Amino acid sequence: MSQTELITENQISRKTMMEVEEEEEEQSWRTNKKRKILDENNTSPSFKGSSNDRISPFEFKLLPVNKKNRSKPPQLLDLITRSPLMLPWKLKKRIDDNGGYNIRMIIEKKLYKSDLCKTNDRFSFPKNKILMEAEDFLKPQESELLMTKDAETKKLQGIPVLVLDPKLEEFDLVLKRWSMTGCFTYNLTHHWYDIAKCNNFQVGDVVQLWSFRRFDDQLGFALVKL
Repeated sequence: MSQTELITENQISRKTMMEVEEEEEEQSWRTNKKRKILDENNTSPSFKGSSNDRISPFEFKLLPVNKKNRSKPPQLLDLITRSPLMLPWKLKKRIDDNGGYNIRMIIEKKLYKSDLCKTNDRFSFPKNKILMEAEDFLKPQESELLMTKDAETKKLQGIPVLVLDPKLEEFDLVLKRWSMTGCFTYNLTHHWYDIAKCNNFQVGDVVQLWSFRRFDDQLGFALVKL
């Protein structure tokens, strides 16, 4: 293995470790957020369906009581404490005025150092964190393209996308797919750092990523800072 290949492999390994650490930190953040919401609302969620059902972004869900020991209370399985799916009206109007349609929220995410690193220049969102209502935000041919390597560079291809930032400024970025152990993640690259800098994004900020289709059926994204 050449020295260049070794350096590249080590860089990928470090990036993977960083993603793992950030995912653990995000899981801890979401858990604390869930507890806070439950404490504030002081509500008792009702059981819905079986433990194998998928969870809607706005549902509480409980594990069924163990028949062998009915004295034990049900346990909270999961609660995705996302903000209501309402796009700011100015942003929605901007999309509508340009013939946009099929607007859907993809993910709500807390920003980490890797999202704001100039050398990384990428905003990542893992496939397994995407809202189930938006899992098909890509068309089949787009998904296939993201898994196809360029004949010359031998790198996975990307999709040019328009991104509207919270200030309604337009940026041309590229959506790419990056494989990781056990799953894969999507990345918005090429000028992502410009968006982060223009909007003064900081570590710990929470943002929503929305997708939409432009008048020409091309994929677009919109960012909302909470």
